[in-house]
Amino acid sequence: MQNGLQSGIQYCSREETLPYWCGSQCDEWIKASPKWLNCDLASNLDRKRSRQDLENGIKLTIVNHLRLAWKYRTQHTALQRTDSLSKVVMHMLDDGHYIDPAWLSKSGTDFYVDVFADSCKQGKLTYSGTRTIWFQVLWKPSRY
Repeated sequence: MQNGLQSGIQYCSREETLPYWCGSQCDEWIKASPKWLNCDLASNLDRKRSRQDLENGIKLTIVNHLRLAWKYRTQHTALQRTDSLSKVVMHMLDDGHYIDPAWLSKSGTDFYVDVFADSCKQGKLTYSGTRTIWFQVLWKPSRY
């Protein structure tokens, strides 16, 4: 703010009380001053960038798509009978989500599809039914 009076009025507006003034121009200054915006820097820095992008929807990455697809499936009754991860993701894309371009450059595995289908059978997002796949994917012999 370049106007000291408007800066002061803006700062006082954070109290959310009715202002008292005297003088003919004060009412105009109060109306012209922007409202105070509370800014908690710690929470702003912790917030994920994909969640802040409200114009384009929520970004689906290789890391978050399984959790977001599970949450989306539980919130939409039309999808609660399906165990297809690809079907849920397609509905999410139609609903404003978008895919991270970095995910497209990586090779996807069937592991997430198996985890999602098994979780649908279990009734909760779980990796317990896919432990053998975990061992095969994560602890495979090195290729030196």
